[in-house]
Amino acid sequence: MKKYLVNILFLLTLCISSTTFAFPNEPNGFRDLYWGETLQEVKNSGYDVSYVSYDSQYNSVKYAIYLNNPYISGHKFDSIGLEFWNNQLSSIGIFFNVSNNQEVSYTDLISSLETRFGNSFYVLDNTIMWVGNTASIVVIKEPNSDIITLVILNNNLIDKAKQDAASKGW
Repeated sequence: MKKYLVNILFLLTLCISSTTFAFPNEPNGFRDLYWGETLQEVKNSGYDVSYVSYDSQYNSVKYAIYLNNPYISGHKFDSIGLEFWNNQLSSIGIFFNVSNNQEVSYTDLISSLETRFGNSFYVLDNTIMWVGNTASIVVIKEPNSDIITLVILNNNLIDKAKQDAASKGW
């Protein structure tokens, strides 16, 4: 898992640092969760939010939430996580467990995403990315695992979180 997260961060560093591209229907969050919202604003929207962990590497806090409609393009997901940097929603992780949910296939999910967002920009091993001006979407299928991870993130907040983490100790 860490290897793939490192790949994502490496790709994001390349993508965010260089000229970004726009893709159709670039998200401003996911459903009624929006970039930059505070944890309190998310709670005020009626979500039951549960603490998951603190990530000291990015000085961010991760939470889990439950959605009444756990489907994306007809594909059921198992869980959803939110990450806050500086008390601002910076990324949303959506996790599909194929062994528990035989209706989800990696190929079908990618096809749905390409229909919605156009062709992906980057493909590396089992990682596919769409990089836009505001947001990026990453899909990871870990080998020898039944987990498919879909991450939607705000480029600006993730870039600031990386800069914040890199400046620690200077």
